[in-house]
Amino acid sequence: VKSIIQVTPVSGIEFHLRGEQRQLEESNLGDVCCDYVGWIEFGTIQIWIYYWSLVHPCTCSLLRVCISPDVQNSSIMRLAWNLECSASIADDILDVKFMGTEARIKMWDDIPHELIFQLDAMYVAMTS
Repeated sequence: VKSIIQVTPVSGIEFHLRGEQRQLEESNLGDVCCDYVGWIEFGTIQIWIYYWSLVHPCTCSLLRVCISPDVQNSSIMRLAWNLECSASIADDILDVKFMGTEARIKMWDDIPHELIFQLDAMYVAMTS
């Protein structure tokens, strides 16, 4: 999927959808560390993106993106976005920049966080 609207000055990002925990190699988003897990299940694309702030106070966010085809119309895709954010992470936790991807993602479950944004939308493919 390619948008004609450029939101950030970031070049295209490639997600591998093999269910593996990975770190985003190209991140022009400033003082953050980004990890993700992406997979395809029953024709639905799931991408979970973890953002870790590298400046004090350290916080983290999880953006869950779900892209699924409409069963009745192949030119329609349904998009669901859920954004969860944590409060400040305690100073006694290791510097997330030097932790491995698996350790950071596992740590997410132990940090109090809450849903702050939810969006369900529909994308209709445009023909040229």
